[in-house]
Amino acid sequence: MNWFKDLFELYLKASLHVSISVWSLYKITFFYLNSPQNYCLDWLVFSSSIVAYNLIKYTPVFIQNKKNISASILILTFFSFFSGFFCFFYIDLLTQIFFLFSFIIVLFYSNPTFFTILNLRNYKGLKIFIVSLVWTIVTYFSLISQMNLVYDLSYITLAIQRFVFVFVLTIPFDIRDINVDMIELKTIPQILGIRRSKLLGILLLIFNTSIFYFISEISSIFILTEVFINLILGFLLIISDPRKPLNFTRFWVEGVPIIWLIIVYIFIQI
Repeated sequence: MNWFKDLFELYLKASLHVSISVWSLYKITFFYLNSPQNYCLDWLVFSSSIVAYNLIKYTPVFIQNKKNISASILILTFFSFFSGFFCFFYIDLLTQIFFLFSFIIVLFYSNPTFFTILNLRNYKGLKIFIVSLVWTIVTYFSLISQMNLVYDLSYITLAIQRFVFVFVLTIPFDIRDINVDMIELKTIPQILGIRRSKLLGILLLIFNTSIFYFISEISSIFILTEVFINLILGFLLIISDPRKPLNFTRFWVEGVPIIWLIIVYIFIQI
């Protein structure tokens, strides 16, 4: 079974799991808004997530420690970059701008050595907001720009919901790393403590659920599914602990959007 364990580790370390999670949120928006199909955009969301997360994880390691990166991860990252670059030219201009903006943010965050003046890692407490903003742009605004919509309160509310969901999804990771993160990072658990961070996350999930009152265009089935997913995320947040196994966050917490998409897809088929 060692081969399975090694394959599973590669799946996680190569950012495939988190990229599927990002893509899952994007497809959920696709179903919510009944967006027209664009396979190039589908692949760009997935491939750009692989590139972005591998840049963030491995660029500092390579620059500071000169460590070798797994050949499999390098091949996957380069393939994702070039295939995504090709797909980039088959999406509309506004979506291209969204992706370029997100890529620039990731670039400045992932490479603190080259971008010392605009090193986003130097700004205390910014990490969780960067993750939430980029995920919201890639999984929500990339699709809404494809449609001829009137940007009323409902669509703004959905964007806020997505930002808040990703924000709460990130808190268990900061709780996990509270003992290893530099104090200068000023993560939510470092500022508020673990218990208050969990309370903040629960309150945000309650807020996320309550603002469905302002949305009339979304099917009640989708609303019930999202409420259920918020309950799952709330439970995972409550039991989060720095002593939990690494896979608790990097597989189970990170997999919440995948579970969400599976449930949405089942309801659509029914």
